[in-house]
Amino acid sequence: LFRINKNNYPRHDFSLLNSRGLRVQASHYKADQSDPLTSCPCVIYLHGNCGSRVDADDLVEELLENGMSVFSLDFCGCGQSEGQ
Repeated sequence: LFRINKNNYPRHDFSLLNSRGLRVQASHYKADQSDPLTSCPCVIYLHGNCGSRVDADDLVEELLENGMSVFSLDFCGCGQSEGQ
C-alpha cells in the first residue's frame, strides 16, 4: 500500500521486458474503488530527461483522490530500469 496523508492506496511495482531484452521498471497506483468491476481512467505519466517514475509522485495524490489511477515507468537508462 502507498500512503498519502491518511489514505492508503494500492501500488503495484513490477518490471516489463522490452524488445531489446532490457527490464523496464514500472508502478501502477490504483484509485480506491469499492466495486472492482468498475473501470476508472488511468493517467500514464512519462518522465522527462534525467527523471524517473518517482517524478509522478507530485501528481499521484490529486489524481487518486479524483478517482484516476496512475501508471508510471522508468525509461531505459533511468531510475531502476536497465540500459543506457
